[in-house]
Amino acid sequence: MIRITKILTINLLLFLIIILSIETISFFGRYLLDKTNVGWVYRSESQILNEQPCALMKTHPVLGHVSDHKNKCNIKGGYAIDSFVFYGDKSENIKLPAIIALGGSTTSGLYQQFANGDTYPYLLSQMVNKKGYQVINGGLGGYTSSQELLKLIIEVRALKYKSPIVINLSGINDMGTRSYENPFLNDTVQMMFNRQLWIDQSFLPRFLPNIWSLVRRFSPSLEGDVKINKTSSIFKKLEPYEVWEMNIKSMSEISNSMGAKYFTFLQPTMMLEGVQSQLPKDINSNDYKMVKAFKENFNWKEGYQLDYVDKLRHNYKKMIEACRELDFCYDISDIAPPTGNNYSNPRHHNSNGNKIIANEIYSILFKELAVELGQ
Repeated sequence: MIRITKILTINLLLFLIIILSIETISFFGRYLLDKTNVGWVYRSESQILNEQPCALMKTHPVLGHVSDHKNKCNIKGGYAIDSFVFYGDKSENIKLPAIIALGGSTTSGLYQQFANGDTYPYLLSQMVNKKGYQVINGGLGGYTSSQELLKLIIEVRALKYKSPIVINLSGINDMGTRSYENPFLNDTVQMMFNRQLWIDQSFLPRFLPNIWSLVRRFSPSLEGDVKINKTSSIFKKLEPYEVWEMNIKSMSEISNSMGAKYFTFLQPTMMLEGVQSQLPKDINSNDYKMVKAFKENFNWKEGYQLDYVDKLRHNYKKMIEACRELDFCYDISDIAPPTGNNYSNPRHHNSNGNKIIANEIYSILFKELAVELGQ
């Protein structure tokens, strides 16, 4: 019995030594790769929240995902309540009429990393505040026009703030619309529905986080297309530009029913035909490197598909045509091109680019609403 106990103890100690060795090696591996410090052996609550508090998400049965920042996200010039970002003074904001901004990560006030907090809604808020308005930012990373429409119905309509203006900057995220059975269901919702798959909010486990990080790195991904029997579907297959057009028309009608003016802006993005795909003069600039990479390989290091540019240009051409026929739609896809210092990455502008976008939207809003806004 003593011998068995001794063998088990030795083996247990050896096992623990091996586990701790792997954890330690993985810890220093993350450090050398300049990855976020997830702690050693045990992750505290503060470490979990400090990693990416602005990017934390939780499952929503209709929208797919909403913010789960737990009030730990530091936002330049503002603060977050649920999945909305407000700019300015809390006590004053409740009194001011609001411009509600919808969109994806190019709008989101929670994503501070692309432009050091200088998102276009934040910059726009500084301009409209002088006119007695505030901006409430309802953008969220990954949202397509379908989710923007649903957010307008579910959350914006229920806000206690007076919302006479609704705007959205969209187009690019709809490129990801897949040939699912129902094209108006978001990818996340569609996968949850077909696979009963829920968003994993736990991130890395508290114990041995570096080992679990290593396991995740080499484990199969759950993402990918869902196999659906298309022959039995009663839904027609729609292209991304068709889904986008239907959604913005619906948002216009719903906004009008709420007593709000609606404006949609077809967003600028790198590699559209024309100025958005021209090489800047500064060959050492970040814009130059990104455009050059696309021109040479039709690809980019962040994982864009090989057919991304062709699909982008085809759908945007149709979107621009549709936009011309709608009195609430404004094509601003040519502004803030890659002239050397406008982009953070091919889809997101930096502070400089966002300032150009904010100025353009401000100019259009106040030109169209000169009477209502007292000009």
